[in-house]
Amino acid sequence: MKKAKIISLLLAASLLLAGCSSNNEIPYSKSDKDTSTSDKADKNSSTDNEQSSSSDSSSQNSSYSFPQDLLNSDTITYTFTMPQLVGEKWSTVEIMYADRKLMTVLAVQEYSPDYPEGIIFEQSVAEGETTEVGTAVYVKVCSRLKQAEIKDVSGKTYETAKKLLEQDGFKTVISYRESDKVSSGLVISTEPPAHESADQGSTVVVVVSAGTPENTVSVPSFVGKTLTQALKLCEDNKLIAKLEYTYHPAEKNTIVSQSVNYGEKVPQNTEIVITVSQGEQPDIDYELEIALPTGIGGEFEFNYYVDDILQKTEVRNVSLAASRNIRYTLSGKSGETKTFSLSVKNIKTGKKGTFVECEIEFTGSSAMVSQTSRDSSVFK
Repeated sequence: MKKAKIISLLLAASLLLAGCSSNNEIPYSKSDKDTSTSDKADKNSSTDNEQSSSSDSSSQNSSYSFPQDLLNSDTITYTFTMPQLVGEKWSTVEIMYADRKLMTVLAVQEYSPDYPEGIIFEQSVAEGETTEVGTAVYVKVCSRLKQAEIKDVSGKTYETAKKLLEQDGFKTVISYRESDKVSSGLVISTEPPAHESADQGSTVVVVVSAGTPENTVSVPSFVGKTLTQALKLCEDNKLIAKLEYTYHPAEKNTIVSQSVNYGEKVPQNTEIVITVSQGEQPDIDYELEIALPTGIGGEFEFNYYVDDILQKTEVRNVSLAASRNIRYTLSGKSGETKTFSLSVKNIKTGKKGTFVECEIEFTGSSAMVSQTSRDSSVFK
């Protein structure tokens, strides 16, 4: 009887092994993952017993493989925190990330007066940003300041000379000199002289003939004069006034600059750019609207700061619908940047902290918010 049972068990084991050897993949499905811990423990125990009796056979006839849909899944992404590349040597960064396993770093050579040659001065992904592995990051590397030869523009008009020199990367400024050899309005020479090399981006003075003394006039001083006085001077000296306006602390309609220096000899009918003050630049108003978190209640003290200076304090019951949004108006001039922060104190618990902090940049006649941070935990 015992022998019959043993034979039956051996036969069952043989059939089981035959089934495993005919199918060498362990199926994987959600139901497998959801199996209870106790069931897994029982299966592991049973498997251990079977493996102990047929370890050689199972190692030869079975293997584990993941299902193809899992291997092809693109739902898993790997990220890293972008390091600071600005200020680093490009030669070091290039070697460090040459394998492109973390990211691909691509360099563009460009001159910057603020950095030594070979140093990175700009990166396309900011330091500290969460970035996907494999991202292409572009950096600007400071190149050597290039030089170019100054073309010979003598005998040409100033406009033609200006265009030719700017094509080679130079800036230009005009200067006049009396001459009885070079016709009025044509270039006499340049400073630095033609055929010399100079740094691209530097300024070349283009010396233009003002003609013979009887055909030239000395440029008067317009700065500080009223607009009416400046126009009369132009008329008296046979000069053409071109007016430009700008905001300036000087009184409105006062001349604040001129394109040709006082005392310089120029041909008659030369155009002089005269810059006129429009007075102080008016302030730009910008209204901030801040929504409070949902699900809060009670009384809170709000303190408004601009550039770390307290501007206003108020107490609000945030349970009321009318208190759900906060509005505050800041004023500034074009080119200014102001920091705004709103601190909160719980009247009941005394807990306090900064809820919102941001920067407001005033440009032209408008403003925009940048670098905003919020911390709603101060209401808890």
